Order: sequence, then structure tokens, then C-alpha cells
Amino acid sequence: MSQVRAAGSGRRSASAAALVAVLSLAAALLESAPAAAATTVYRSVDSEGRVVFSDTPPGPGESAETVEIRDPTSFEAPATPPPADDRATWDWDMTASGEEEGGTFTYTAASVVSPANDESVRENSGTVTIVAGVEPELRPGHQIEVLMDGQVVATTGGNQVTLTEVDRGTHTLLVRVVDESGAILIEGVPSTFHMQRYAPLLAPNRPRPTPHGN
Repeated sequence: MSQVRAAGSGRRSASAAALVAVLSLAAALLESAPAAAATTVYRSVDSEGRVVFSDTPPGPGESAETVEIRDPTSFEAPATPPPADDRATWDWDMTASGEEEGGTFTYTAASVVSPANDESVRENSGTVTIVAGVEPELRPGHQIEVLMDGQVVATTGGNQVTLTEVDRGTHTLLVRVVDESGAILIEGVPSTFHMQRYAPLLAPNRPRPTPHGN
């Protein structure tokens, strides 16, 4: 038989002492019977007014209050996952941006979009707007050079230039992309256009015919 008496001086400390006694007895009983779903103890008050807890039922003529102490809930902690790999894996798709497998950027095309090849441009002032096409788009620091008849006539960071006072006749255009140092990154194929300007023909002064009489 296990008994625990709550220590205390009178009724003032009876509640606190009873709580301590219940917890102590519960711990002892749970150690001795871990498989039980619940443990029953009996609370009574002796002749001196002290609270007594026991795991033995009261005898004939004795009164006691039944207290049921349930086993604490237990659980199994989940297994700790293995540490994650700090290294990140990147999968880059450069097929649409001109990136080669080694990471070097390359242009895939450069061409004269306007005027179209073999197009005639009718402009008396000799003005023509040249539109260049580059794939992929021009990168920062790169520029487009426009050549006419083998000479560089314009350099731009965009894709359009306007030339003025272009002579009459057929001309050859070519565009290419250069980097900051002037190195040629890509060069397109030549394209021709025909500048048509009005040139008045001055007829020579002819003497008026002299009438002849009979």
C-alpha cells in the first residue's frame, strides 16, 4: 500500500499540499505501471485533518474520495530530414537569347530591312531612311555601323539612320554590329537600292529660223 500525506499547517496549506501529493503519487504509480491507461488513487482526511492519498481502497467504515489519474499523452517525434544541399543547381536556356553553350554571346542575323533590296527610292532631296535588323536585340555597349558603297556613313545605338544628299544612281548598303573596341561581331549581306532624283534637262538655245521670201 502506498500512502502520501499532504504536509501543511492546518487548512490554509491543505490545497497546495494536496496538489503536490497527487503529482508525486501519480509519478510513482505511473513508473510502476506504465502500461495502464489510467490509475486510481483514494483521497481521505485523517483524524488530524491531514489529506491522505493512497492506492489502496478504504477499509470497512472508512470513507475516501476516488481520484483517477490518466497517463500522460505520448507521441513519436518524426524523423529529422537529412540536411539540404546548399549548392543550387541552375538550368539556363539560352537558345533564344544568342547564348552559346560556353556562355559567349553571339548575334545570329544582321540585315538591311529598308529600303528593300533592289528598291527604287524617289526623293529629289536625296534623303533615304535606312532601317537595320539585328537578332537578338542589340546589347548595351554594342553599335550598328551602316556602310554605303563600302564606306561607313553612320554609327548608331539604335536600328535606324537617315542619310541626306545621296547621289542619284545605284548604291550598295551593308550593316554590321561592333563592340566597344570596334571589333566586328557580325556583318550582314550587301543590299542595293536606286536613288532617283529629278534633274532638269536644259535644252541648248537654238536660233529661231529666218523666214525666206519668194
